[in-house]
Amino acid sequence: MSKILNSKTRRSWGNQFLLVSILLSFNFFCTTKQQEVYKVIELYYKWDIYKPSENNIITFSDSVKIIESEEGLRLYQIPQPFDNVIVKIDTAGDIKSQRLINSGTRYSYLFCIRDQQKGILFNTKEVNHFKIVNADSLLSARISFRSEMFHTSNDSLLSVVKTGNIQTEIYIPRIKKEENYPDTSVLVFRDNKPGDTHYSLSTKLDSLRDMKLVNVLFVINSRPSGQAPPIFIPRREIEFSLRNANQTVSNEIRALFKKSHELLRNIQHP
Repeated sequence: MSKILNSKTRRSWGNQFLLVSILLSFNFFCTTKQQEVYKVIELYYKWDIYKPSENNIITFSDSVKIIESEEGLRLYQIPQPFDNVIVKIDTAGDIKSQRLINSGTRYSYLFCIRDQQKGILFNTKEVNHFKIVNADSLLSARISFRSEMFHTSNDSLLSVVKTGNIQTEIYIPRIKKEENYPDTSVLVFRDNKPGDTHYSLSTKLDSLRDMKLVNVLFVINSRPSGQAPPIFIPRREIEFSLRNANQTVSNEIRALFKKSHELLRNIQHP
């Protein structure tokens, strides 16, 4: 009898465990399904800047992560590098010494709806600390490009090479309008993919090619400065590219999306 009871008890416990496992799995599936899906991409940019006083090039490069929600809300995660420095000043008020303690990168978070000027800026992940800003102005100052830069109305097409889903177009100027106008422009397109973000380097060129512009390289050749004695200004490059990024979106960022959606909805419909 004892063996029979133990066997039944084990079967009962086994059935209960199976039922609990099924319920937990179903609950996890429902919770996961309810979470909003985001698309993530990274905008990389690089500028070679000429310093006449030293006759050399300083290269500035950085990247901005761009996250889009299904509702059309877009986040620009903007890096803010920082240095913590101890400065000693003498009795005359002059700097006596400086010592770098540490350095790193903080982030600010700019939210805006596609094609809308107003945006919400968070300087931390704290949802209650924000300000309303002009998104276009802030991004122009940070990234320093306009989509019109990539239009080629003043240029002649030198070559087109299509390899797989990648198309590379090379242009040279018909007329070099100014000294800093690119001597060569390289535009790289790829076929559209279902998971692409709406963010575009140039909606006009994307539409004309029915492809996505993913990389732009401007080359300004070395040239004499026109001074006496002549000084040659080094070759410079300016580059913009869209790159794949980690698709994981943290709960803190999701909370900022929720808060920004509420704020921007109130701005649009007060």
